[in-house]
Amino acid sequence: MMRPRHFLDIEPVYFSDQENNSDKQLERMAYLIRRNPQGLLLHLQRIFYCFQTDNQAHLYVSVVDLFLVLKHKGKQLAERVLLHSQAKLTDDQFRQLSAMLDTPVQKTSVMSGSALEYVSVEPLPLIKKSDLQQQIDDTEQIVEDFIEYSQLDEAMDFLEKRLLSTGLSDAMQKQLLELYQRTDSMEQFRDFIILAKEFECKLVPDWQHFEQQLSAST
Repeated sequence: MMRPRHFLDIEPVYFSDQENNSDKQLERMAYLIRRNPQGLLLHLQRIFYCFQTDNQAHLYVSVVDLFLVLKHKGKQLAERVLLHSQAKLTDDQFRQLSAMLDTPVQKTSVMSGSALEYVSVEPLPLIKKSDLQQQIDDTEQIVEDFIEYSQLDEAMDFLEKRLLSTGLSDAMQKQLLELYQRTDSMEQFRDFIILAKEFECKLVPDWQHFEQQLSAST
């Protein structure tokens, strides 16, 4: 049976400096977000694309959309996204977004160009600070349960989101790499490592080794 397409399994053109049809790329990303407003990686991918293409206006709106979904949760991730984006934002945009870190964005804040303008948005079920240690402790068991019931896609998605939002232990990062290999998800690995590096996730050396092996084999 064909493996379902992961929402980061996209054409490399999304990350190409030669892309000359950015409006269509952004429209497609916005469409995917409207279909799945809680798709954390979709939001990060859109922000990354705007950053790469120096699209200041859409970068600001894309960060606002992410904050709207995060609300009061996932503050650590929101701070990292904002700091990463600062170089491409105006001082006023950066101040406004900084204020949103402590004041949850309301639906009324949605502006022109938002992917969420006509979408009912629920907050992302990210980790609350008070639950952080318990969820870290539970990570291994959750992944084991996914694998036991052959839910490998779900295991990868769970680990990717956990790595971006709070980080993963060395063992769990190696588990994620093993899942990429086990499911032959090389494109998903390539797309995700770009995001992980851009958002300065702390990665074990195995990621670089795996990336080098893939480069050598192509």
